[in-house]
Amino acid sequence: MKSYSHLLIFVFLVKLTISWDEISKLEKTSNVILTESIHVCSRGEDHYFSMFLHISETFLLMEQLANYAVRRLFDKETFENDLVLHDPLQITKR
Repeated sequence: MKSYSHLLIFVFLVKLTISWDEISKLEKTSNVILTESIHVCSRGEDHYFSMFLHISETFLLMEQLANYAVRRLFDKETFENDLVLHDPLQITKR
């Protein structure tokens, strides 16, 4: 499993794996109970993560990886929808 395609969180003996392209909401939050946390929503489930040494840097990295996954998803869909690319005889050297 590649780390740039999934969010992996280890909490005690439990491992949570979420694919970056399944994340519908990613935000840095703050409330009365948790001073600063990262809110991740995936498949309708809310997950809150806190206790990071450098939460701002962690959030920025998570944002970059989520954006990268969405870009890869759109590139894949573009490739699959382009009928010229499916027929090797239609591809010409430039």
